Amino acid sequence: MNSSELAFKHLLKSAKIPSLNFNSKTLIQTAKQFKIGRQRIATATPYIAAEFGDRATGQFNWDNIPAPIILDLIFATDFAINFRGWHIAIDVTSNPNTLDDKQAKLNNVEANSGLKHLLDAIGIDHSVVCLVKIPGSRKPKIQPNIQTLTQLLRQVIKGSLQVGELAL
Repeated sequence: MNSSELAFKHLLKSAKIPSLNFNSKTLIQTAKQFKIGRQRIATATPYIAAEFGDRATGQFNWDNIPAPIILDLIFATDFAINFRGWHIAIDVTSNPNTLDDKQAKLNNVEANSGLKHLLDAIGIDHSVVCLVKIPGSRKPKIQPNIQTLTQLLRQVIKGSLQVGELAL
């Protein structure tokens, strides 16, 4: 987890916005039902094997992989939250050059191969890419940004925002 993701995690916790809990096995079973899911599993498998596999064989059991890792690598989601009854997938980035690609990836509705179908299948209502900026080397300012986060999430559930920005 990079510094932007850590700051965002702390912001969600401070705002008392709950995370969604997923079962690793269910996530993998769901992903396997979709072409894009199978492709992303194949792409992620070498990393997962190196990071979580048996040192001698590289073998691993998907059930033992933490759900947040699967959400990140397979579902392109850093955070899955419940905001006012809506389930929102959030992909956090600190690189403004990746916003368009990330947003297009999350909202791709190509028949049975877009990530939107994959996210729908796990109960996600909306998705957003959030650019998090932490100016200089200072510590992120969390408290003043709780209201900004809440406003951003309100726009997401209204369907009027797919890319947001927070300067922590």
